[in-house]
Amino acid sequence: MITRVLGRALSLSLMCALVMIVAGGCSKSAAPAQNAPAPVIDVEKFKQAFPNPTPEIRASLDQIGFGIRYGTYDKASQELDKLANAGALTDPQKKAVADLADQIKQTQKQTTPAATQ
Repeated sequence: MITRVLGRALSLSLMCALVMIVAGGCSKSAAPAQNAPAPVIDVEKFKQAFPNPTPEIRASLDQIGFGIRYGTYDKASQELDKLANAGALTDPQKKAVADLADQIKQTQKQTTPAATQ
């Protein structure tokens, strides 16, 4: 009699485990997240707007390039602001600074995690 009760309990436990495994396998998986490609930051196009930079502008261009390369966009943006306010920039150079600043802002929006509510 004891073996019959233990046999039924074991059978019931195995059936419960089997149901849990099957039910767990049938659940719908979450849809994969759609990762939009990160915007391209075209540093070379930006640098082409400065064909013969002064040493000060060359240093700024290098710092901007390093900031973008290593993902320190805040530093790159600060250096861009400094360059934009330096004066003596031509209209194409001003446009290149503004375009690069926009590209950095777009990249920051996509790489910054959304705040959880």
